[in-house]
Amino acid sequence: MFLTAYLLLMSAVLLAWKINPTGSLGVFLYITAFHFGFGDTLTTIRMPALVRVADIIGRGGTVLTFPALFYQDDVYLLFSYLVPQHGAWELAQLLAKMAPLVAVAIMGSIVWNVVRLFSHKAIVSLSRAMELIAIAFAFSLLPPLLAFTIYFSFLHSARHLLYVAGSTDADKILPSIRFTLKRSVPVTLVTIGLALVAYLLLAEVGLDLVRLTQVIFVGIAGVTYPHVAVIALAQREKVLRYRASLLSI
Repeated sequence: MFLTAYLLLMSAVLLAWKINPTGSLGVFLYITAFHFGFGDTLTTIRMPALVRVADIIGRGGTVLTFPALFYQDDVYLLFSYLVPQHGAWELAQLLAKMAPLVAVAIMGSIVWNVVRLFSHKAIVSLSRAMELIAIAFAFSLLPPLLAFTIYFSFLHSARHLLYVAGSTDADKILPSIRFTLKRSVPVTLVTIGLALVAYLLLAEVGLDLVRLTQVIFVGIAGVTYPHVAVIALAQREKVLRYRASLLSI
Protein backbone atom coordinates (compact mmCIF):
# COMPACT_ATOMS: atom_id res chain seq x y z
CA MET A 1 0.00 0.00 0.00
CA PHE A 2 2.84 2.35 0.83
CA LEU A 3 4.65 1.78 -2.48
CA THR A 4 1.37 2.14 -4.40
CA ALA A 5 0.63 5.51 -2.78
CA TYR A 6 4.24 6.57 -3.30
CA LEU A 7 4.19 5.72 -7.02
CA LEU A 8 0.76 7.30 -7.55
CA LEU A 9 1.98 10.59 -6.07
CA MET A 10 5.10 10.40 -8.26
CA SER A 11 2.92 9.83 -11.32
CA ALA A 12 0.69 12.78 -10.44
CA VAL A 13 3.75 15.06 -10.18
CA LEU A 14 5.09 13.89 -13.56
CA LEU A 15 1.68 14.43 -15.17
CA ALA A 16 1.42 17.94 -13.72
CA TRP A 17 4.90 18.71 -15.08
CA LYS A 18 3.79 17.58 -18.53
CA ILE A 19 0.69 19.82 -18.41
CA ASN A 20 2.28 22.95 -16.88
CA PRO A 21 6.08 22.75 -16.64
CA THR A 22 6.68 26.35 -15.50
CA GLY A 23 4.09 26.20 -12.73
CA SER A 24 5.31 22.76 -11.68
CA LEU A 25 8.90 23.97 -11.45
CA GLY A 26 7.82 26.99 -9.39
CA VAL A 27 5.88 24.83 -6.93
CA PHE A 28 8.75 22.33 -6.80
CA LEU A 29 11.23 25.09 -5.93
CA TYR A 30 8.96 26.34 -3.14
CA ILE A 31 8.45 22.84 -1.71
CA THR A 32 12.19 22.17 -1.95
CA ALA A 33 13.13 25.37 -0.12
CA PHE A 34 10.61 24.69 2.64
CA HIS A 35 11.70 21.07 2.99
CA PHE A 36 15.40 21.92 3.23
CA GLY A 37 14.77 24.75 5.66
CA PHE A 38 12.30 22.89 7.87
CA GLY A 39 14.18 19.59 7.73
CA ASP A 40 17.57 21.07 8.67
CA THR A 41 16.28 23.32 11.46
CA LEU A 42 16.65 21.63 14.83
CA THR A 43 13.37 21.26 16.71
CA THR A 44 15.13 20.10 19.88
CA ILE A 45 16.52 23.57 20.64
CA ARG A 46 14.23 26.18 22.08
CA MET A 47 14.33 29.37 20.07
CA PRO A 48 12.00 32.33 19.54
CA ALA A 49 9.44 31.82 16.78
CA LEU A 50 10.96 34.65 14.72
CA VAL A 51 14.41 33.06 14.92
CA ARG A 52 13.01 29.67 13.91
CA VAL A 53 11.31 31.24 10.88
CA ALA A 54 14.55 33.04 9.98
CA ASP A 55 16.47 29.76 10.28
CA ILE A 56 14.02 27.96 8.00
CA ILE A 57 14.03 30.76 5.41
CA GLY A 58 17.80 31.14 5.59
CA ARG A 59 18.59 27.45 5.20
CA GLY A 60 16.02 26.66 2.54
CA GLY A 61 16.31 29.91 0.66
CA THR A 62 20.10 30.01 0.42
CA VAL A 63 20.16 26.77 -1.57
CA LEU A 64 18.06 28.34 -4.35
CA THR A 65 18.40 32.12 -4.22
CA PHE A 66 22.16 32.54 -3.81
CA PRO A 67 22.98 30.57 -6.99
CA ALA A 68 20.32 32.59 -8.85
CA LEU A 69 22.02 35.80 -7.66
CA PHE A 70 25.69 34.90 -8.15
CA TYR A 71 25.36 32.43 -11.06
CA GLN A 72 22.33 33.81 -12.85
CA ASP A 73 23.31 32.56 -16.31
CA ASP A 74 23.92 29.03 -15.04
CA VAL A 75 20.59 28.88 -13.23
CA TYR A 76 18.72 30.29 -16.23
CA LEU A 77 20.38 27.75 -18.53
CA LEU A 78 19.45 24.89 -16.20
CA PHE A 79 15.84 26.09 -15.92
CA SER A 80 15.62 26.53 -19.69
CA TYR A 81 16.28 22.79 -20.04
CA LEU A 82 13.20 22.11 -17.94
CA VAL A 83 10.62 24.76 -18.90
CA PRO A 84 10.03 27.28 -21.73
CA GLN A 85 12.63 30.05 -21.88
CA HIS A 86 10.35 32.88 -20.73
CA GLY A 87 9.30 30.84 -17.68
CA ALA A 88 12.91 29.94 -16.93
CA TRP A 89 13.94 33.60 -17.01
CA GLU A 90 11.06 34.72 -14.77
CA LEU A 91 11.78 32.05 -12.16
CA ALA A 92 15.53 32.78 -12.16
CA GLN A 93 14.85 36.52 -11.76
CA LEU A 94 12.36 35.91 -8.94
CA LEU A 95 14.86 33.80 -7.01
CA ALA A 96 17.59 36.43 -7.45
CA LYS A 97 15.27 39.16 -6.13
CA MET A 98 14.53 37.09 -3.04
CA ALA A 99 18.23 36.61 -2.20
CA PRO A 100 18.58 39.80 -0.05
CA LEU A 101 15.66 38.71 2.17
CA VAL A 102 17.23 35.27 2.55
CA ALA A 103 20.60 36.88 3.37
CA VAL A 104 18.98 38.89 6.18
CA ALA A 105 17.31 35.73 7.50
CA ILE A 106 20.48 33.66 7.52
CA MET A 107 22.46 36.49 9.12
CA GLY A 108 19.82 36.78 11.83
CA SER A 109 20.07 33.07 12.55
CA ILE A 110 23.88 33.23 12.67
CA VAL A 111 23.81 36.17 15.10
CA TRP A 112 21.31 34.37 17.36
CA ASN A 113 23.48 31.25 17.46
CA VAL A 114 26.60 33.30 18.27
CA VAL A 115 24.79 35.16 21.06
CA ARG A 116 23.48 31.85 22.43
CA LEU A 117 27.00 30.40 22.30
CA PHE A 118 28.37 33.07 24.63
CA SER A 119 25.30 33.43 26.84
CA HIS A 120 24.54 29.73 27.35
CA LYS A 121 27.94 28.18 26.53
CA ALA A 122 26.09 26.01 24.01
CA ILE A 123 28.61 24.30 21.74
CA VAL A 124 25.82 23.17 19.40
CA SER A 125 25.17 26.84 18.61
CA LEU A 126 28.78 27.18 17.40
CA SER A 127 28.36 24.21 15.05
CA ARG A 128 25.04 25.60 13.80
CA ALA A 129 26.55 29.03 13.12
CA MET A 130 29.52 27.49 11.29
CA GLU A 131 27.14 25.31 9.28
CA LEU A 132 25.10 28.36 8.19
CA ILE A 133 28.26 30.27 7.22
CA ALA A 134 29.54 27.28 5.23
CA ILE A 135 26.23 26.96 3.36
CA ALA A 136 26.19 30.67 2.53
CA PHE A 137 29.76 30.64 1.21
CA ALA A 138 29.30 27.39 -0.72
CA PHE A 139 26.26 28.64 -2.64
CA SER A 140 27.86 32.04 -3.20
CA LEU A 141 31.25 30.90 -4.48
CA LEU A 142 30.82 27.44 -5.99
CA PRO A 143 28.97 26.54 -9.22
CA PRO A 144 25.33 25.75 -8.35
CA LEU A 145 25.34 22.01 -9.11
CA LEU A 146 28.64 21.44 -7.26
CA ALA A 147 27.43 23.38 -4.22
CA PHE A 148 24.14 21.51 -4.22
CA THR A 149 25.84 18.12 -4.55
CA ILE A 150 28.07 18.82 -1.53
CA TYR A 151 25.19 20.19 0.54
CA PHE A 152 22.72 17.45 -0.35
CA SER A 153 25.10 14.50 -0.04
CA PHE A 154 27.10 15.44 3.05
CA LEU A 155 24.67 17.53 5.08
CA HIS A 156 20.98 17.20 4.25
CA SER A 157 20.95 13.50 3.30
CA ALA A 158 23.31 12.52 6.13
CA ARG A 159 21.08 14.30 8.64
CA HIS A 160 17.97 12.65 7.17
CA LEU A 161 19.60 9.22 7.29
CA LEU A 162 20.34 9.61 10.99
CA TYR A 163 16.81 10.91 11.57
CA VAL A 164 15.16 8.02 9.74
CA ALA A 165 17.42 5.54 11.56
CA GLY A 166 15.64 6.89 14.61
CA SER A 167 18.14 6.07 17.33
CA THR A 168 19.87 8.44 19.74
CA ASP A 169 21.67 5.63 21.58
CA ALA A 170 25.33 5.60 20.52
CA ASP A 171 25.43 1.78 20.66
CA LYS A 172 22.43 1.48 18.33
CA ILE A 173 23.20 4.17 15.72
CA LEU A 174 25.27 1.97 13.38
CA PRO A 175 22.84 -1.00 13.49
CA SER A 176 19.98 1.42 12.85
CA ILE A 177 21.78 2.92 9.86
CA ARG A 178 22.55 -0.55 8.47
CA PHE A 179 18.88 -1.52 8.80
CA THR A 180 17.80 1.72 7.08
CA LEU A 181 20.23 1.17 4.20
CA LYS A 182 19.04 -2.42 3.81
CA ARG A 183 15.47 -1.19 3.41
CA SER A 184 16.27 1.81 1.18
CA VAL A 185 18.88 0.46 -1.25
CA PRO A 186 16.43 -1.77 -3.21
CA VAL A 187 14.04 1.17 -3.71
CA THR A 188 16.98 3.34 -4.76
CA LEU A 189 18.08 0.78 -7.35
CA VAL A 190 14.54 0.55 -8.72
CA THR A 191 14.42 4.36 -8.99
CA ILE A 192 17.69 4.42 -10.93
CA GLY A 193 16.37 1.68 -13.20
CA LEU A 194 13.17 3.63 -13.89
CA ALA A 195 15.25 6.72 -14.72
CA LEU A 196 17.31 4.73 -17.23
CA VAL A 197 14.17 3.33 -18.83
CA ALA A 198 12.67 6.82 -19.06
CA TYR A 199 15.82 8.11 -20.73
CA LEU A 200 15.91 5.27 -23.27
CA LEU A 201 12.27 5.84 -24.16
CA LEU A 202 13.00 9.42 -25.23
CA ALA A 203 13.32 10.20 -28.91
CA GLU A 204 16.80 10.38 -30.45
CA VAL A 205 18.43 8.36 -27.76
CA GLY A 206 21.98 9.43 -27.07
CA LEU A 207 24.07 11.49 -24.69
CA ASP A 208 21.78 14.51 -25.01
CA LEU A 209 22.47 16.95 -22.17
CA VAL A 210 19.01 18.55 -22.31
CA ARG A 211 17.11 15.26 -22.19
CA LEU A 212 19.41 13.81 -19.54
CA THR A 213 18.85 16.93 -17.40
CA GLN A 214 15.10 16.62 -17.88
CA VAL A 215 15.07 12.99 -16.79
CA ILE A 216 17.19 13.69 -13.70
CA PHE A 217 15.45 16.84 -12.49
CA VAL A 218 11.87 15.88 -13.31
CA GLY A 219 12.59 12.51 -11.73
CA ILE A 220 13.91 14.27 -8.62
CA ALA A 221 10.71 16.33 -8.54
CA GLY A 222 8.68 13.12 -8.78
CA VAL A 223 10.33 11.55 -5.73
CA THR A 224 10.56 14.77 -3.72
CA TYR A 225 6.84 15.12 -3.03
CA PRO A 226 6.33 11.63 -1.55
CA HIS A 227 9.63 12.04 0.30
CA VAL A 228 8.41 15.27 1.91
CA ALA A 229 5.14 13.55 2.81
CA VAL A 230 6.97 10.62 4.43
CA ILE A 231 9.20 12.92 6.51
CA ALA A 232 6.19 15.00 7.61
CA LEU A 233 4.31 11.86 8.68
CA ALA A 234 7.37 10.53 10.50
CA GLN A 235 7.79 13.80 12.38
CA ARG A 236 4.10 13.81 13.29
CA GLU A 237 4.34 10.24 14.57
CA LYS A 238 7.30 11.14 16.79
CA VAL A 239 5.42 14.17 18.16
CA LEU A 240 2.36 12.04 18.91
CA ARG A 241 4.49 9.40 20.64
CA TYR A 242 6.21 12.08 22.71
CA ARG A 243 2.86 13.56 23.77
CA ALA A 244 1.57 10.08 24.62
CA SER A 245 4.62 9.45 26.81
CA LEU A 246 3.97 12.69 28.67
CA LEU A 247 0.34 11.71 29.31
CA SER A 248 1.38 8.34 30.63
CA ILE A 249 3.75 9.83 33.23
